Amino acid sequence: MNKTKEQKYNDMFDRICKPEIARLKKIEAVAVEILKRLNNIVNIDYCGLDECHLINTIQRAISESE
Repeated sequence: MNKTKEQKYNDMFDRICKPEIARLKKIEAVAVEILKRLNNIVNIDYCGLDECHLINTIQRAISESE
């Protein structure tokens, strides 16, 4: 069966984006683990931030150091 133009585009887009999405998920997992370990050592005051904001901050720090 021949693929439509849209299916080919979606396949190409998936092939291009899949490695980057996997890398970002790995960085997020590391950031969550860092935050979890820090919480075990010290009680972190979130200062009105949600946990996801702290995870995003840690992710940015990891990404910038690569």
